[in-house]
Amino acid sequence: MKRRLVLLIIFFVLLTGNSKAQHISEAPLKSYFKGMGYVLPGDEGFIYIGILSYERDISSRSSLELTAIYLSVGGEYYDDHIEVLYPGYKYYFPSKNTFFKKCWIGGYLAYSHLSTSYYDGKPINGKYSNGIGAGLSFGRKTFFKKGGKVFFDLGIGLSVNTALHTDKTNCTLTYEFPYYIPRIIFLLGFSN
Repeated sequence: MKRRLVLLIIFFVLLTGNSKAQHISEAPLKSYFKGMGYVLPGDEGFIYIGILSYERDISSRSSLELTAIYLSVGGEYYDDHIEVLYPGYKYYFPSKNTFFKKCWIGGYLAYSHLSTSYYDGKPINGKYSNGIGAGLSFGRKTFFKKGGKVFFDLGIGLSVNTALHTDKTNCTLTYEFPYYIPRIIFLLGFSN
């Protein structure tokens, strides 16, 4: 009886040790948190930009990402506010070369909302536009040190959008659709 119990304990120890070793050899799926804030000089004031992004690995070479951007431009007689939401997919190139190892290409959807207010000493006139589109981006994730958790995500992209709904009642500007939204990706992030 004791011999069977000892053999059973040894069997379970070997089994769990072997399964843990197999699990450790696989790359763990990670989450990446990214963001950046900018204040830039504009023609009549400042441009404020805030970006938050979350990326989650779904395999060793691909991930899903959700990025939100807020941009505010103010002048003496107007205010522009733009909100853009990018849900997307990234594919990381398989390569033994260290430079290309963290390069990626990805497709994404773009939802945008633009609102403008004019107040030239009169009641506020405003316009807004909601658009949806699709885009393509590419870039590279650069870690500060090998095996580190802090990185830069650098890249560029372009989306083609069309209007979902536009309020042109109080506005004399003309809208042209489809319109293009360039995407410059320069984000500081960390991973788990």
